[in-house]
Amino acid sequence: MSKCISCEEKFDAGESIIKVNQKIYHDSCFRCVECDAALVEIGYLLTVEENPKPICKDCYLKPTLPSCGICRQPVTEPLVTRINDVPFHTKCLQCKNCLKELSDDTQISICNGEWYCLNCLPVPRCEKCNKPIETQALKVMDRLYHAECFKCNKCLELFTATDGMVLEPDGQARHEHCVNSSASSRNLGATISPDKPLIIRP
Repeated sequence: MSKCISCEEKFDAGESIIKVNQKIYHDSCFRCVECDAALVEIGYLLTVEENPKPICKDCYLKPTLPSCGICRQPVTEPLVTRINDVPFHTKCLQCKNCLKELSDDTQISICNGEWYCLNCLPVPRCEKCNKPIETQALKVMDRLYHAECFKCNKCLELFTATDGMVLEPDGQARHEHCVNSSASSRNLGATISPDKPLIIRP
């Protein structure tokens, strides 16, 4: 009796077999040569070579199909999302936070390499009040502040472009004239511009 070309086992009497390209397989042995998917239910194609082998449609088309920007698998489904000409499976492109499918690039943003809908996009917060910063911010030693929150810790007045500023070891900023001559303080200097972040440099 003939043997299965894949497992080389004999067929049982009355067992269902599959014959492809003059080769005989058990139903369970008839699988894609690339991904090992069972081909009985999904259909098959044959590889283009001297000794053709059964292959599923996805694997057959893989060299010619664009890959998803997230899972890197071929994009074969008719409904896909494209962002900057990069295709994505609809099920792959989801908001990192709420897992909502992102299908419109006007509603999508990227933060630290992750995808977010605009409602879930992480917003930087003010170091002083801990409220979201949605407009221009001041940057001090890699910390962000609302312009109205960055005040002298002693007199509570805002800093101006002409004010000398001292950054105390505890991280609090004070006007130069509000600071005593304590040896624990050090004047780092400051530059303030209405259209640029505040940056303190040694």
